[in-house]
Amino acid sequence: MSESGFDWDDLLEHIEERQVIPIIGPELLRLPAAEGGGTLNQWVAERLGRKLGVPVEGLPTADPLTEVACRHLARGGQREDIYSRLRSVTKDLAIPLPEPLLQLAEIEHFPLYVSTTCDGWVEQALNLRRSNGHGPVRSLAYRPTVAEDLPCEMAKLDRPTVYQLLGRISASPDYAVTAEDRLEFLCSLQSEARRPHLLFDELKNNHLLLLGCNLSGWLAKFFLRIAKGSRLSLQRAASELVVDESGVQDQDLVVFLKHFSYRTRLYSGVTTAEFVGELWRRYRERHPARTAAVATAPV
Repeated sequence: MSESGFDWDDLLEHIEERQVIPIIGPELLRLPAAEGGGTLNQWVAERLGRKLGVPVEGLPTADPLTEVACRHLARGGQREDIYSRLRSVTKDLAIPLPEPLLQLAEIEHFPLYVSTTCDGWVEQALNLRRSNGHGPVRSLAYRPTVAEDLPCEMAKLDRPTVYQLLGRISASPDYAVTAEDRLEFLCSLQSEARRPHLLFDELKNNHLLLLGCNLSGWLAKFFLRIAKGSRLSLQRAASELVVDESGVQDQDLVVFLKHFSYRTRLYSGVTTAEFVGELWRRYRERHPARTAAVATAPV
């Protein structure tokens, strides 16, 4: 699906009814041109590799952290070292927040943001653009050992909330860095005892806007199946819109969604950042007073 066949007004109507949950992935977390213009994951992976003493030449753009971890383990390194070193690399980051994150934060009809990254950028963007003098936004993170859940239904949230589905960076190995970590997190999220039930009720019953999550192959299918809680081919009211360059290029995923998940749509023809920019522009046209109030907020 490209912009020519897309109904922006339909998406904005659902957003204004607070029925859309943005799910933010690593493609959206890009550094400014002065810092190289790559993704935050690429920037962090190079510095993590140097901390671990492994070569950083030729890292893949899709999942550089997994490659650094593989090189570290192949040299006999300890798995636990990856997490503490990554915490050391990221704790003093002083990089301007990406504009698309700030734009998403300004859309006040999003009460809940779900992040599939482990950094604190989404939380920082919300604190800059949505705290409104009422204290910090609510920040929650999943861990397989501690199933932190939403405090209430999304409609009753008293402040903007971000939920980090794959954990939050710390010195302990309780957040997802590698492809294996992501697999373990998704398996844990299937457990009845460790599932954040309120969060998954909201994911099931609301429309999902997946932005730059790098979902392709089995991971995309597995994630969507867990989020919706039933067979993807069953009839359901809520839909999913996937804006993801890697997903659009995965023909197996395109065919699967076409035949088995008719409520999931792939948006093509633009980058994730360009899509967010267009969404923000159209939202601002409909709500000029709201966006004008945050336009002067410090960055």
